[in-house]
Amino acid sequence: MYKQIPSELQSLLDANRLLIISVSKAVRQSKATALVRNRYICEIADSILFVGVKESSSLYPLSLVYNNKVESW
Repeated sequence: MYKQIPSELQSLLDANRLLIISVSKAVRQSKATALVRNRYICEIADSILFVGVKESSSLYPLSLVYNNKVESW
């Protein structure tokens, strides 16, 4: 997580065009904290687009669980 928001992101935050979500106070994300974050994002999202997710990807199980939210195109 940013200790100070970079200036190039601040205007996007101010305009409500950027949302920064952190589910951990850890300085670096671990595999476990990344999974918690990704699961949280899947839960709150109205629709999800998984691009280039292969069976070997850590996102693959989430793409199966949340396939009812997957956006088709």
